[in-house]
Amino acid sequence: MNRGISRKTISILSALAVVLSIVATAQATPLSTLLAPGQSIVVGSLTFDDFTYLGTGDMPTAANINVAPYTTGDAGLTFQGAFLDFAGGSGSNGTIGYRVTSAAGTVISDAALFGNPNVVIGPGTITVAQSFTPNVGALSIFSNSSPGPVQLTDSTALSSSVTSVTVQDLLQASATNGAATLSFFTPTFHVTRVPEPASALLLALGVLGVGVGRVVRRNVKSQETCK
Repeated sequence: MNRGISRKTISILSALAVVLSIVATAQATPLSTLLAPGQSIVVGSLTFDDFTYLGTGDMPTAANINVAPYTTGDAGLTFQGAFLDFAGGSGSNGTIGYRVTSAAGTVISDAALFGNPNVVIGPGTITVAQSFTPNVGALSIFSNSSPGPVQLTDSTALSSSVTSVTVQDLLQASATNGAATLSFFTPTFHVTRVPEPASALLLALGVLGVGVGRVVRRNVKSQETCK
């Protein structure tokens, strides 16, 4: 567990892990509660349900992961916890799954992901890879050991707008000297309202009327010219 790292450093990182694991807002719900059948979180016009979780290595338990609504801009969730891997093992992984469903008359057209992956001391890496079912896109945030690359945000327009999508957030952390840490990550989703059938029909009729009017005017001008 502590190969290549001092006991003092391990103590500091352990204390950091405890602090990060209890970070929460007043509206946060433990992920362990959301794993029960029938549990859901409604954020704006989106419903999040069917939560799953599997963690290995140094990843926190579901009871030590807090889930809070995110409403600044697009709607989403913030997952808070001590997601990490200490040096000396074979790496730590966590997989959080859930379904996102938009309200009637809307579709999910875009997705974004941001967080704060960090490698302490290094070398190491920590990644959150987000995938969707149906396969409408993929996102990733990551941090590699300094001076390696860091990407704290990612976004994509979904290849086809959907009313419901199953999301999988795969967390992978590996540290060979120190720790790879992540205290939170936030997936968000952009909702677009689709025209109601009656409105779409009226719009189509309006466009058709404009086209017919142009044809009639063109014919009248043509007849007047012939006279």
